[in-house]
Amino acid sequence: MEQSGLSEDLRAPTPSSEDEDAGSKALHIRLSHRQSPIKGELSQEIIDALIEIGAPWVIVISEGLIRRGLGSIPEVKDAIREAWLSPEGLRRQLEAAFRGEEVPTWPVVILAENVAG
Repeated sequence: MEQSGLSEDLRAPTPSSEDEDAGSKALHIRLSHRQSPIKGELSQEIIDALIEIGAPWVIVISEGLIRRGLGSIPEVKDAIREAWLSPEGLRRQLEAAFRGEEVPTWPVVILAENVAG
């Protein structure tokens, strides 16, 4: 969140010219970060997890998201980014940031997928 600037965007004040609610701000953040690359330590952790799993296909599971049949590192990173930028999740994060609370996060799980031929 820090590397991509997402954390800063979540804590940025809402423009006073319009009463922007958490839902519309969440949509704006989702659109502006949906192409943000996952890099650095997090990228390496994902790669290490995929190597350890050693499966040709994996599933990414998070709250409100299940992506099956992922066979490449970019596909897995895209699914993880999608999980973290879910409209519901961003809305919860923004509401917490508006109240001055710690921004919540949630786990994303990568599992081997058994694909029968």
